[in-house]
Amino acid sequence: MMKPIPDLEGTARACEGSWVFGTKMRSVVMTAEESGVAAMVAQRFDVARQILAAGLVSIIEPEVSEVDIHSPEEAATEKLLKAALLTSTGWQRGRT
Repeated sequence: MMKPIPDLEGTARACEGSWVFGTKMRSVVMTAEESGVAAMVAQRFDVARQILAAGLVSIIEPEVSEVDIHSPEEAATEKLLKAALLTSTGWQRGRT
Protein backbone atom coordinates (compact mmCIF):
# COMPACT_ATOMS: atom_id res chain seq x y z
CA MET A 1 0.00 0.00 0.00
CA MET A 2 1.13 3.53 -0.69
CA LYS A 3 1.66 6.00 2.08
CA PRO A 4 -0.80 8.91 2.11
CA ILE A 5 0.14 11.75 -0.22
CA PRO A 6 -0.42 15.06 1.60
CA ASP A 7 -2.23 17.66 -0.51
CA LEU A 8 -2.25 15.49 -3.63
CA GLU A 9 -5.02 17.58 -5.16
CA GLY A 10 -3.09 20.82 -4.65
CA THR A 11 0.13 19.36 -5.99
CA ALA A 12 -1.64 17.97 -9.06
CA ARG A 13 -3.39 21.26 -9.75
CA ALA A 14 -0.07 23.10 -9.43
CA CYS A 15 1.09 21.15 -12.49
CA GLU A 16 -1.48 22.88 -14.72
CA GLY A 17 0.23 24.74 -17.51
CA SER A 18 3.56 23.02 -16.91
CA TRP A 19 5.24 20.27 -18.88
CA VAL A 20 3.96 17.63 -16.45
CA PHE A 21 1.78 15.11 -18.28
CA GLY A 22 0.82 12.75 -15.48
CA THR A 23 1.91 10.16 -12.97
CA LYS A 24 2.72 6.47 -12.82
CA MET A 25 1.88 4.19 -9.91
CA ARG A 26 3.68 0.87 -10.07
CA SER A 27 2.83 -1.78 -7.53
CA VAL A 28 3.84 -5.39 -7.05
CA VAL A 29 1.49 -8.00 -5.63
CA MET A 30 3.41 -10.67 -3.73
CA THR A 31 0.72 -13.08 -2.50
CA ALA A 32 -2.77 -14.28 -3.34
CA GLU A 33 -4.59 -12.45 -0.57
CA GLU A 34 -7.94 -11.20 -1.85
CA SER A 35 -8.44 -8.40 0.67
CA GLY A 36 -4.91 -7.06 0.14
CA VAL A 37 -5.12 -7.13 -3.65
CA ALA A 38 -8.55 -5.47 -3.63
CA ALA A 39 -7.40 -2.78 -1.18
CA MET A 40 -4.29 -2.00 -3.24
CA VAL A 41 -6.25 -1.69 -6.48
CA ALA A 42 -8.95 0.44 -4.83
CA GLN A 43 -6.30 2.74 -3.37
CA ARG A 44 -4.62 3.20 -6.76
CA PHE A 45 -7.92 4.04 -8.43
CA ASP A 46 -8.85 6.52 -5.69
CA VAL A 47 -5.54 8.33 -6.22
CA ALA A 48 -5.94 8.11 -10.00
CA ARG A 49 -9.34 9.82 -9.80
CA GLN A 50 -7.79 12.74 -7.92
CA ILE A 51 -5.02 13.02 -10.51
CA LEU A 52 -7.50 12.85 -13.41
CA ALA A 53 -9.62 15.55 -11.76
CA ALA A 54 -6.61 17.86 -12.02
CA GLY A 55 -6.39 17.22 -15.77
CA LEU A 56 -3.40 14.88 -15.62
CA VAL A 57 -3.01 11.32 -16.86
CA SER A 58 -2.63 8.59 -14.27
CA ILE A 59 -0.97 5.32 -15.22
CA ILE A 60 -1.74 2.44 -12.88
CA GLU A 61 0.71 -0.44 -13.27
CA PRO A 62 0.03 -3.33 -10.91
CA GLU A 63 1.83 -6.60 -11.51
CA VAL A 64 2.28 -9.97 -9.90
CA SER A 65 5.70 -10.47 -8.32
CA GLU A 66 8.29 -12.17 -10.46
CA VAL A 67 10.41 -13.07 -7.45
CA ASP A 68 9.38 -16.71 -7.74
CA ILE A 69 7.95 -17.37 -11.19
CA HIS A 70 7.25 -20.96 -10.20
CA SER A 71 5.16 -20.00 -7.18
CA PRO A 72 1.97 -22.04 -6.89
CA GLU A 73 0.22 -18.80 -5.90
CA GLU A 74 1.09 -16.97 -9.12
CA ALA A 75 -2.03 -18.02 -11.07
CA ALA A 76 -4.32 -17.33 -8.10
CA THR A 77 -2.70 -13.93 -7.55
CA GLU A 78 -3.16 -13.01 -11.22
CA LYS A 79 -6.84 -14.00 -11.08
CA LEU A 80 -7.39 -11.86 -7.97
CA LEU A 81 -5.61 -8.91 -9.56
CA LYS A 82 -7.63 -9.22 -12.77
CA ALA A 83 -10.90 -9.43 -10.83
CA ALA A 84 -10.02 -6.35 -8.76
CA LEU A 85 -9.05 -4.39 -11.88
CA LEU A 86 -12.24 -5.37 -13.70
CA THR A 87 -14.32 -4.34 -10.69
CA SER A 88 -12.51 -1.00 -10.32
CA THR A 89 -12.88 -0.16 -14.00
CA GLY A 90 -16.53 -1.19 -14.12
CA TRP A 91 -15.96 -4.00 -16.64
CA GLN A 92 -17.92 -7.20 -16.22
CA ARG A 93 -15.95 -10.29 -15.18
CA GLY A 94 -16.88 -12.17 -18.34
CA ARG A 95 -15.34 -9.62 -20.69
CA THR A 96 -11.74 -9.71 -21.82
